[in-house]
Amino acid sequence: MDEQVWTATRRFLDDRPDLESALAAVVDSDAEGPWTFDDVPLDSGTFGEIVGTEFVTETDDGYRLVDREATDAALRRPDDPPGDAGGSLTLDALVPSVDSSRALLLASGLLFVLLVRVGLPYSSVFRETGVVLSGNDPYMYHHIVEYLLTEGPPAFDLGGLSQLDVDFLASEVRTHDTLFVVTLWWLTAALGGESAVGLVVAWYPVVVALLTAVIAYSATVRLTDDVRCGLAAVALLAVIPAHAYRTALGFGDHHAFDFLWLGVTLLALLAVVSARVDPGERLAGLSPTAWLAVVGGGLAVTAQTAAWRGGPLLTLPIAGYVIARTYLSVRDDTAPARDLAPLVGLLVVASVTTYALHAGFGWLESYRALAPTLLLLGTLGVIVLTTVVRRLELPAWSTLAGEAILAVLGFVALPALVPSIAGALDDFVAYLGTYGGSGIAETYSLFSGELGTVVGPIFLFGFALFLALPYLAWATKHAVDETDEAWLVFVAYTWWLLLLAVVQNRFSGELSLFVAVLAGVGFVHVAAWIEIARPVAPFETSAGTLASTDGGPGGTRRRDGVSSSEPPAVGVDLDRRNVLLSGVLFTLVGGLGAIQSGIKIGQTTLADGRYRMGVWLGEYADQRGLSYPESYVLSNWGRNRADNYLVSGYSESYGYALNNYEAFVTATDADGWYEQFAADDVGFVLTREGISLSEETLYRRLHEQFGSRTASAPALSHYRALYADGGYRAFEVVSGATITGSVEAGSEVVAETTVTLAPTDREVTYETATTADGGTFSLTVPYPGEYTVAGETVTVPESAVFDGETVELG
Repeated sequence: MDEQVWTATRRFLDDRPDLESALAAVVDSDAEGPWTFDDVPLDSGTFGEIVGTEFVTETDDGYRLVDREATDAALRRPDDPPGDAGGSLTLDALVPSVDSSRALLLASGLLFVLLVRVGLPYSSVFRETGVVLSGNDPYMYHHIVEYLLTEGPPAFDLGGLSQLDVDFLASEVRTHDTLFVVTLWWLTAALGGESAVGLVVAWYPVVVALLTAVIAYSATVRLTDDVRCGLAAVALLAVIPAHAYRTALGFGDHHAFDFLWLGVTLLALLAVVSARVDPGERLAGLSPTAWLAVVGGGLAVTAQTAAWRGGPLLTLPIAGYVIARTYLSVRDDTAPARDLAPLVGLLVVASVTTYALHAGFGWLESYRALAPTLLLLGTLGVIVLTTVVRRLELPAWSTLAGEAILAVLGFVALPALVPSIAGALDDFVAYLGTYGGSGIAETYSLFSGELGTVVGPIFLFGFALFLALPYLAWATKHAVDETDEAWLVFVAYTWWLLLLAVVQNRFSGELSLFVAVLAGVGFVHVAAWIEIARPVAPFETSAGTLASTDGGPGGTRRRDGVSSSEPPAVGVDLDRRNVLLSGVLFTLVGGLGAIQSGIKIGQTTLADGRYRMGVWLGEYADQRGLSYPESYVLSNWGRNRADNYLVSGYSESYGYALNNYEAFVTATDADGWYEQFAADDVGFVLTREGISLSEETLYRRLHEQFGSRTASAPALSHYRALYADGGYRAFEVVSGATITGSVEAGSEVVAETTVTLAPTDREVTYETATTADGGTFSLTVPYPGEYTVAGETVTVPESAVFDGETVELG
């Protein structure tokens, strides 16, 4: 951006503030190419004044602004002069600059984000025994990082990046969530090694929450030129539950990492799609700042692809943008190759760097390694098609028809050309089949019957999504009508992520960043509508907007109805009345989201009772000399990794629990399950209250009767109750001691003992019975201690329970 042009424009506007709207119209016309008197809505006197300035130059085809970006910046950001004119690299194209008052307000918004993410879970995460993570999957990453630190190659050794074999993952780290794992590993190594694993995994999502809040602010201000919208986006992002609980303290899953690269990619794309190739620029027609966005965006796409196995899904909106943009190029009769050249550069960077990870370190399956390349080839193919359509002067709709044909051909041909794509598609279908009915909440649709068409979105977004959707419709129409590249790429991402969330609500977290931006715009627009804020820039009188105003193009309408030539508000009005009313409005819009954020965060933390049970059980396993896998804990899958981590430190998978726990607690055949558990080295079984099942099920017989017989079911012989506190129970899987003896033939033999359970010394009675066959009986019992059997007393030692020994009566 040319500082001299910015200065000249400001000097002109300071002298002639009444011509501000006229100059804004000229800027809009200049975006389409050279312009003449007939192309701009100016009278002859105003036209003469503007073309006579030093920031306008005459060409063979009319007039052009010397530096449209600088002139536009002088109009919209009069208090933010650019840097020197020498082309220095700045972040202005990516992150809008802020003055001290805006910085203070932004800092307040970030503090709000921090409080939501840290305040509630802090005491649940930092316990007397150390860091206790939230959720389930964070324990897997904790375990992987511990393994790499102790068993893997040295950190920061590039050669070691191709040796990321982790035994329990069957060497999947290099084709797993690779960049995420390596980032955690290196951060932990830099911050103290194994002792810092828990801290890094616990705090990293909070850091990402703050960074994505800054990204939401920057993207919103770049799209709207309105700081108020940016601040509203930050405040609403703070209380969107889908984002809050996935970026809360302790929830060190891969999702927050994905959010970060998604946001960085968005910021880079907003700059890249607005850049234009200018032969006057020294660096291949692009400014240094544009190149910064091109290279940074390419690296962000690479990071997105390498961070998570499903990363390519989060880059597909670029294809949607390309399809829409090329259609608009034909409609507007502009050159698609020129329009998309910076984006092609970004995809070249992404293609080279992503495949380099695959070739150099063995990272990523081939379909992931080639994903940016396929996106690049598709973009080039669409550009060629659009160029042909334009030169043949075919209608714009034929572009979409041709692109549809290309898409079908690509879908048919690519699996044959790249076999791993066919495998990936098969795996995806298998994943939907396996987990679609698994009961895992994040696999349900955002609007599914399980969550409720209306209630489901409220659980995950509060009212923010309902506020955002009308503005998504407006933004889509505006982007198409005005060929607004920035809004076009934004809505391409939003629609795609909304579609993914409809398929599985696990993508609601990714969608939340975009919902926050739209809801931020909507919040300020509603505030302006009820006259507690100035109008929002995008809704002024330019074509394609929702609201109309008085005062001519570019003007704003004040409350008194008098037109103002001031540019859209980028400052913040701190009038006390308006601030208070805005607070009330925010409570109405975001209050439910704040409540739901607290609930969702609370649901992911480990309950105090469960934590105490896990610690006690770990100490018991140590006393017994049990090591993994003999100390494996079977529990409901959603907490299985945490349970096993507290007992043994091993938390690699919840697959066994997912496949077996529900079947076990709902079953009635105790002996069959014992045989399976003995073969599979299951050491302990946990139950918790709140499950409604019949009396005959193993859950009721364990949780309520502690294995003792009931009127409707016999006693259990291989499950020894150890712990009962509140609604939590822990049972050890044991061989059981067998009591034998002689009594009257055909008589009923009853064995009874009293058992004391930790940690409250609660006493429960265990009773089992059998019928003597031929005058002898045999009873298998899971508890050591003194039993009353057939009027006699027999002592069962603990070793007999563990080793399956026989104890004779008398």
